[in-house]
Amino acid sequence: MIKIIIVEDENIVRLGLSTILPWSDYCFELCGLFKNGQEALQYMLEHPVDIVITDIKMPVMSGDQLVQKLREHQLTPYIIILSNYDDYELVRRCFQHGATDYLLKQDLEKENLLDLLQKISDKIGQPEEEPEEPAVSAYEFFSVLVKTDFQEDIARMDETYLKIWEQMQSRSICICIADLIYSETHKRYTGINPAYSVLESLLKETLNKYCKNYIFLYTDKSLLMVLCPEAEHTSDFYPVFSDAVGEINTRMMTFFNISLRAGLSGLFHHTTRLKAALGQAKLCHTALFYTDQTIISYELNRPACKAYIASPISCLPIRDALQIGNLSLLQQLCENQFQDLQKTRTYLPEKVIDYVRFILITLDQFLNETLHIPLSQFENEWDIFHTRYHFTLCELKFYLFSILGKVSEFMQSKENYNEIILLAKQYINEHYQENITLSSVADYLHMNASYVSSLFKMKTDVSFTRYLTEIRIQNALLLVTTTQKSAAQISELVGYSNPNYFIKVFKKVTGSTISEYRNRR
Repeated sequence: MIKIIIVEDENIVRLGLSTILPWSDYCFELCGLFKNGQEALQYMLEHPVDIVITDIKMPVMSGDQLVQKLREHQLTPYIIILSNYDDYELVRRCFQHGATDYLLKQDLEKENLLDLLQKISDKIGQPEEEPEEPAVSAYEFFSVLVKTDFQEDIARMDETYLKIWEQMQSRSICICIADLIYSETHKRYTGINPAYSVLESLLKETLNKYCKNYIFLYTDKSLLMVLCPEAEHTSDFYPVFSDAVGEINTRMMTFFNISLRAGLSGLFHHTTRLKAALGQAKLCHTALFYTDQTIISYELNRPACKAYIASPISCLPIRDALQIGNLSLLQQLCENQFQDLQKTRTYLPEKVIDYVRFILITLDQFLNETLHIPLSQFENEWDIFHTRYHFTLCELKFYLFSILGKVSEFMQSKENYNEIILLAKQYINEHYQENITLSSVADYLHMNASYVSSLFKMKTDVSFTRYLTEIRIQNALLLVTTTQKSAAQISELVGYSNPNYFIKVFKKVTGSTISEYRNRR
């Protein structure tokens, strides 16, 4: 009989669990019911127990503390954790200390519990299986090859790896490159925090149902998995792998809110073709950028897995649009570019990300020069999105346009514009007698001259030059009608260094010479 105890602080739940199964009918012996981990530990120090079913949140001693204490006392029962959807951190700690599996209380039914208990009972009493030497050595073998992108010369490897290489020739092999993505934030999971050991265990446990597998951290952002399908799956492995990824994502989403996206190579039947398999997996992994698919298989998507352009996307139109502060033009240029990218799918994802990063850097410079505000006011992590975030093309477009929309809305604020124009007019009215220019006004405002010119025209319906001329001529008319100063004197007083040019402008604006205008008055 398999000896089982239940640890649960709620009386109703504890009693309900004790009656959910006819235990003895399935060769189970329910040895005890305990309301906290301390009571259960005291019992287990004196009595053998095969399986512990324990709640995770309890007074006196919680479920995760119980798991840890059992390991400290070198007790090794199989442990099933009962948890809720929001118990992620606690469940993670339990797995780190050796928990076997978990059941969600919301989904706890007789069938689910019985199925899990029977799987565990099949392992109890069986002698520990010695790991197959080829499997252990195969991991070491592949780890050596992964470090060199499978370019290591097999013939030059030492005798240990040559033996394994010979044994692997009878296995079908494919390569998978995958990303782990936080679904809500689009941030990458990079495998650098303690939860990775739990995630890796979950991946291997699930994949083991479908094929032999060897998992490695590949670069700082992705996983590389060497998959060896069973013989019956070698004719069409994609449906099998798709089922595995579906199960993996269901489990990872429950506790980690992480999903897996994978590029899968074709099947190869000789390890000397691993480099080719890696190349196919890389192409499929890249193609994921242009679609919302969870898996891209080289065998099913060869047209989409083509060579990609590694050169940068032209950014000149973007720079020109921002020099004049035309955000509408900028958005239209970006819209056209993204439509073209979606249609052609020719650029490497990192080149598209570089393009977006250039837009954001240039926009940040523009905002600092014109309004003295940083882009971080609208998106506080824009400068690191390319290293921490993972986007498809569609998601990247949404991210960029959400920032552009916020900036555009701010730029169209009447209060903001009116303050800038008011300051510009005030400066002109106070300094029209000097040799002021558009650049000097822009310097006063700490703004880009092209942007000041465009904004002035948009909000006053006249150009900067025309406005300055009107102010000077208005003051000249006042001097003409109230004094007897000469044209040369008036010219100097209103900011014209050349009297002849002033006389010419005066007549053009008023339709009269200075003498004619004075005589009429």
